[in-house]
Amino acid sequence: MNQTDLNILMLEDDPMDAELNKAQLHLLEEYRCNVQWVFSKQAYLDAISATSPDIVLSDYNLPQYNGIEALNDLRKIHPLTPFIFVTGAIDEETAAGTIKAGAWDYVVKDRLFRLPLAIRSALLLKEERINTTRAEEKNRQLSKAVEQSPVHIVICDRENTIEYVNKKFTEVTGYTANEIIGKNVEILVPPYIKDEYYKSLNTINTSDEGWKGESQSLRKDGSVFWEYIYISPLKNDKGETTHFVAIKEDITKRKQMERELIEARDRALRSDKLKEAFLQNLSHEIRTPLNAIVGFSELLNLDKQQTNEQKEYVSIILDSSNQLLSIVNDILTVARIQTGQETVVLKPTDINAIIDNLYASFKSQADSKSLELTAQKGSSYAAYIVQTDETKLTQILNNLINNAIKFTEKGKVEFGYTINKKQIKFYVKDTGIGIAKNFQEIIFERFRQVESSLNRTFGGTGLGLSICKAFTEMLGGTISVESELAVGSNFQLTIPLQEIEKKPAPPHSFSPPSDTRYTILVVEDELFNFRLIEAYFHKMNFNIIHAQNGQEAIEYCLSNIKIDIVLMDIKMPKVDGVSAMREIKRHNASLPIIAQTAYALESEKQHLLEMGFDDYIAKPIKKDELIQKVNIYLPNKQP
Repeated sequence: MNQTDLNILMLEDDPMDAELNKAQLHLLEEYRCNVQWVFSKQAYLDAISATSPDIVLSDYNLPQYNGIEALNDLRKIHPLTPFIFVTGAIDEETAAGTIKAGAWDYVVKDRLFRLPLAIRSALLLKEERINTTRAEEKNRQLSKAVEQSPVHIVICDRENTIEYVNKKFTEVTGYTANEIIGKNVEILVPPYIKDEYYKSLNTINTSDEGWKGESQSLRKDGSVFWEYIYISPLKNDKGETTHFVAIKEDITKRKQMERELIEARDRALRSDKLKEAFLQNLSHEIRTPLNAIVGFSELLNLDKQQTNEQKEYVSIILDSSNQLLSIVNDILTVARIQTGQETVVLKPTDINAIIDNLYASFKSQADSKSLELTAQKGSSYAAYIVQTDETKLTQILNNLINNAIKFTEKGKVEFGYTINKKQIKFYVKDTGIGIAKNFQEIIFERFRQVESSLNRTFGGTGLGLSICKAFTEMLGGTISVESELAVGSNFQLTIPLQEIEKKPAPPHSFSPPSDTRYTILVVEDELFNFRLIEAYFHKMNFNIIHAQNGQEAIEYCLSNIKIDIVLMDIKMPKVDGVSAMREIKRHNASLPIIAQTAYALESEKQHLLEMGFDDYIAKPIKKDELIQKVNIYLPNKQP
């Protein structure tokens, strides 16, 4: 039989009685009794101070010390250690006094056979008292936790009568416990959410999972505050709901912060919309007059009857207009980048066509400085199609090539691209003035230039390379430069490669057959912009009709006049270009309508296509670009 150690402290001044007690202890077969026998007060006090006995047996009458004193001394140190009197004959009053004093039992010496039974009972009672004490301690801790909880707690019965609130509840609501206990919880609900409250109450009564959510509540003074509430049912042993406990957190400050954040977001959105509208209007107001200046200057430049002086003046006007347009473009682009309005529009893009167009665009500029301009293609296919943002890629390369020619006085400029498995690397090399090492990083910052003095040799805003860097990062790539003073520079642009297809490129030239006459409706409220488009098609086999606003355009398109293509301005009186396009498309969906936009922002262009335009062309309108657009939508069309 397995035995458990039982440490017994015995206070007995009579050795014979002590032996008799030990003899009875041998009857506790389930225990291995380790008995420590003391017979004086000091020895007893030393023992209970040094050890923690499982049980104490004590005589009632001792020389200079008695059992009641021994009991009191034990309770000071070990309050849960059983104390049993083992003594001679005592009357009932004395026996009752021992129990009242705190003894767990008593055994008279002429009935010593009861000792094992008394010990077993005391040990069982000790276990119960230990469990009870632990439970009481847990209850005290739980009560403290509830009372000192940072959230407020409410307990109510099934009729929603409040039975308990903690300290935090009174702090938050202003109600004392005496004022609120016995009241219906409805007293805390604002009148305007009563219906919502009763709906939630029904959910709680029919669900075992309780309810949680945010709601408004009333304080004693009538003020409203926000709470996050979790209500859970309390059930008895039969599984029946007897009470509900609500744990509530005051979230008024959080709701205020949320409201402030929403208001701040709304203000930011309104601000962004105002900025976007401002940029659009600025672009429109500047590009509209520039459209006429640049366009008619180009036409004058073609006049062979001009004197050399007139040609020089026209060339100055044209160069200055293009320079102003470039500055406007850079400022608007930087503004859109800063406000996060610039987005990437991925679409199939012919890289070789970009290289060819850039070469054609910069050839005359390079020739005017006697520079050798070369372009290298990394693909031998006539058309090399990849997925990227054509506009941004073109603008990056345009800025780099323009800078290369600008800062190169003699020698050559070379640009092109190479391909590996996952990347396409563009480069622009020159034999120009070069860039010092300490400037090779800062040149990509906004408004930073190598030359910063008042007597600068080269002009510019210092925005071009910062735009290149921003666009490159938006495309998921990197841009860098290798350069040496008086030797030249090599700018490298690397972007992810996603091939679409490789095929021969379609021809871009357009020359209307002499026996074909197309009708183009030009919708333009600015007379000089219409005159420019009319001049572009002069001596070509086109019939040009002018509509001064969207309403006239609708009337022309719904009449019996046969119209092959519409060039539609956007910002016009009476009926704007978008509304006019939609009305025309409603009656004739196949009629090509090209938007003429002076906004010229990439997102605006994309938006025009999404709204239903077949294509768009930005002002200032270039003659070659306009003819090319027309070519796309009038392919070998018969009148």
